[in-house]
Amino acid sequence: MTGKRIIWILLFIFIILCMFGWYIQRTPKIHGQTVAGVTILDPEGNHVVKKWSSQNKKELVWLAQAFDYGEKLIPIPQTKPTYLVHIEYTSGSREDLLAWLEEPGKGSFVNAFPGNGGYEYGGTASSYPIKEKDREELRRLLQSK
Repeated sequence: MTGKRIIWILLFIFIILCMFGWYIQRTPKIHGQTVAGVTILDPEGNHVVKKWSSQNKKELVWLAQAFDYGEKLIPIPQTKPTYLVHIEYTSGSREDLLAWLEEPGKGSFVNAFPGNGGYEYGGTASSYPIKEKDREELRRLLQSK
């Protein structure tokens, strides 16, 4: 092989690796798992508010930012949660979260479990905070048609 041919082959391999990395980076992930779809319902789980597939990358990126497990826990709001977020992962596993998004500066979420007549958060007293800009953007996305 000539030197030029080797350079072209290496360049081609480099481009393929970069494209693969770009694709992996663009794949929506929540809590480290690849998302197949997200359904956002009322807190009781009866009525669908929004349904996003893995194709809704913009929405899922905001959701992943908002529902990031932070280090700092805050008290659970004393009001009723505003949404139940049902996440399905490509691995087949599922996750349910109750979210409080209505009050400015007090957005938070907890893991939810099916209970008597709806979903509950298992007696925990703490929730994970949602940054204000993420809370606002999620509310905007949920209210858009």
